[in-house]
Amino acid sequence: MSNQLPGLLQANRQLWQDQTSYLYADSASSAGAYLQAIAASCDGWSVSYNKWTDPLERKAGELAAGAWSAVETLRWRDGSNHEAQSAWFRHQPSGCPTAQVFAAVRHRATVVVAARVCDL
Repeated sequence: MSNQLPGLLQANRQLWQDQTSYLYADSASSAGAYLQAIAASCDGWSVSYNKWTDPLERKAGELAAGAWSAVETLRWRDGSNHEAQSAWFRHQPSGCPTAQVFAAVRHRATVVVAARVCDL
């Protein structure tokens, strides 16, 4: 379906032309050519990017400590607590003539250490 996305966006642009538009798409639309078509057609957009993540993970790993948000404690999907931070950075995927802005989240399970103090 994603290979049809650029044509569909172009053919139907008049439907949202006079309105603010925001498009959410899944990772099948995360190739550079699709990102470019989406950016040209919509005011705002989000595309999950869980394909081809190696360059993004590498770039996120290179970010300075100050690029990340303050640590937040969040309840994770499995009910455990996690410490999470987010950051924004630019990356130019293959097929895009310009860099795009990406969001990254890093998290880790909060380790609870219990200690018992005993008199010996």
